[in-house]
Amino acid sequence: MGDRPLREKNQRFIFLESALFGVLSRREAGLSDRSRSHPTWSSDATLGHFSHCLAAMLEAK
Repeated sequence: MGDRPLREKNQRFIFLESALFGVLSRREAGLSDRSRSHPTWSSDATLGHFSHCLAAMLEAK
């Protein structure tokens, strides 16, 4: 985000926060749902993949 205006940096952090809380909330709901399988949320790779997505949001121009 280097040389972006402060206003754009703040917006991006708001978007990042929304994505973070939304996905973690959905993951928690999926993991607590015992009525069916949720392979995405129970996968060990999911949080790593999500962290890469968040990093891409920060690094995007």
